[in-house]
Amino acid sequence: MTTAFPGQATTRPNERAGKGNPQADARERKPIRKTFGTDDRGGRKANGSGGSGGWGRRSRRRLIAATLAGLAVLLAYAAMRPETSPPILVAARDLRPGVLRPGDVRAVSLTPPPDGALRTGAVGRVLAGPMRRGEPLTDARLLHSLRLPTGTVATPVRIADADVAGLVSPGSTIGVLVAWESQPAQLVADDVMVITVPKPTDDHNALLVLATTPDQAGRLAAAQASGRLSITIKPPADHLTPS
Repeated sequence: MTTAFPGQATTRPNERAGKGNPQADARERKPIRKTFGTDDRGGRKANGSGGSGGWGRRSRRRLIAATLAGLAVLLAYAAMRPETSPPILVAARDLRPGVLRPGDVRAVSLTPPPDGALRTGAVGRVLAGPMRRGEPLTDARLLHSLRLPTGTVATPVRIADADVAGLVSPGSTIGVLVAWESQPAQLVADDVMVITVPKPTDDHNALLVLATTPDQAGRLAAAQASGRLSITIKPPADHLTPS
């Protein structure tokens, strides 16, 4: 029995047993670990892989995957979408052969454009044949080797014999005669150049487009209103040769 005197601490048996035992001292000094964030359903951590933190990471991965898939769709659509091209010129109305003037053509977007489509520079050039409204204007529709001499205009005329049209071509130089009933033929336009020979629409007459002076154009209009036109074919003069 141990007698405790005043002012002297009493030593308990378990304390005496622990003195001098390093393992017991270490167990006594070991901190108590506390577990937080557990629940009543098996002790899963709230912030672990099995809790709301794991769900947040999965949601982020799904959002990233959906974003990448949407980006891939947009890129595929952009790759398959046809490229837009600059506007091309089309006939603003039904056109006859002759020199193109402002208002004869307009610019529209057409994808894909036909080969040789013109985008600018049509005004003042010579249309070789008729065009329907909305038809694209291509280089094949124009006469590239001929230019209207200065001071001339494009004048369409119809001659009585359609077979004669096959004897001339763009660049030919001709004279135009008019004949009335019981009267000799008269020369109404001489030394004029053929701009184009449109394809005939029937066997009765043929259309020629000529480069004439304004005065010649007036006489030709009056002549074909009341008479029958025919032509004479001449060698081309030097100033009317194709350029």
